[in-house]
Amino acid sequence: MRDYVIYLDDSGTDPAQRTVVVAGYMSTVWEWGKVSKAWLAVLRRYGLPYFHMTEFMASRGTKLFPTKDWPEARKNELITELVAIVGRGAMCQIGTALPKHDWDAVMSAFVKKYLGTPLAVCVSLTLRTALRWLPADLEPAERVRTVFDQGSPSAERQILWAFNGEKGIRETRHNDYRLGSLRFDDKRQCPPLQAADIPALLHYQAIRDKDHEQGRIREVYATLARRLGEKNVKMRFMDEEALRSHVANLKKAGLF
Repeated sequence: MRDYVIYLDDSGTDPAQRTVVVAGYMSTVWEWGKVSKAWLAVLRRYGLPYFHMTEFMASRGTKLFPTKDWPEARKNELITELVAIVGRGAMCQIGTALPKHDWDAVMSAFVKKYLGTPLAVCVSLTLRTALRWLPADLEPAERVRTVFDQGSPSAERQILWAFNGEKGIRETRHNDYRLGSLRFDDKRQCPPLQAADIPALLHYQAIRDKDHEQGRIREVYATLARRLGEKNVKMRFMDEEALRSHVANLKKAGLF
């Protein structure tokens, strides 16, 4: 029996931030084991206790990446090695981004009550994308587990609400029982979550358009795409048009 695991991280959930992103990777337990082993070996070689993409992308030195020890060349070597590990082990990169101003412009109070929050919508849509990547010959008893990075109590409640809602809809309306369990884990102790941190932050920063970081964002994204293959990268952008289409499809399906 094959066991699949989706590792996801979020970005932009602070109320002051303008876009919410949920992103990560899916693969088998076996492949994640190999990813973790190789990932930790690289971190040990570079003297890092863990990898944190926010600190890595910071324009100034951080506690994890002090400027004197981490010139640009060394940083580039590190991210190249880590991205290569992900490219070898992940089946696909998945994610959803939703600008909050588009959400407010499109969604009525009734629809917001039904769908929850931008974070909840990103979780739901990302899970749907992941399930489309599962092999067609999946056995009836095989499930895909989901692991999210630990966050604030509010964010975890939204994620759990969205997960349970999506799981319930799939089981009651579609007889689809592929979604298994959900748990939250400490990113610092979990290499696959450290990997998921990469597309979550890159996608958020690309949308936020931090001009002085666009070169690095494009470079890492291009490397990820080459490693995984363009067809294995599915990042959805839910602007006003996409949100209206999403609501129309839900109404057509009789979900509200």
